[in-house]
Amino acid sequence: MRKGKTMATQGEKKQGQARAKKPTQEATTPELLTHQIAATKTELKKQPFIIRSVALAAANEETLEHLKQDATDALGRPVSGSAVLRALVRYLSRQPSSWVAQQLHPLIEAEIEEGRLWGTWRKTGKL
Repeated sequence: MRKGKTMATQGEKKQGQARAKKPTQEATTPELLTHQIAATKTELKKQPFIIRSVALAAANEETLEHLKQDATDALGRPVSGSAVLRALVRYLSRQPSSWVAQQLHPLIEAEIEEGRLWGTWRKTGKL
């Protein structure tokens, strides 16, 4: 008889659970859960700048100013001459050595041949 009571009790428990699970107004309303998700910022390791002075002819200075202004207009924020020069150096560092030899070395040679060396005119034809 005890077994029967236990069965009945279990059956009553199941019915009680079913009654408890009936959806109520609160349970059927969807709940919007918002959690703040911690965004991990990947910080770029900035290398410290090395200060260099650059001597430019007036025409080169005008070109640099035009490049600065064009970049400022395109990006919508002020761009410095240093940023332009750093971008050019970064661009050149990504080129293959064959490209540098074919494209850049002749320009360097022409710059040297113009006669400017260390900010003064070269007096002799040879270094």
